[in-house]
Amino acid sequence: MQRSIRIIVIFLACLFLPALIGLVTNLVNALASSEYFVKVMHWENVRGII
Repeated sequence: MQRSIRIIVIFLACLFLPALIGLVTNLVNALASSEYFVKVMHWENVRGII
């Protein structure tokens, strides 16, 4: 039983941790410089993002 739970936890961590890291990275970049964030995401023609 314990082994099954460990495998499930590792599987879920592999799914969600990269997304969380990306979210935090984008949030930090947007807070540091909204202009930089717009250029990196190629959202030059979009208004009212941040």
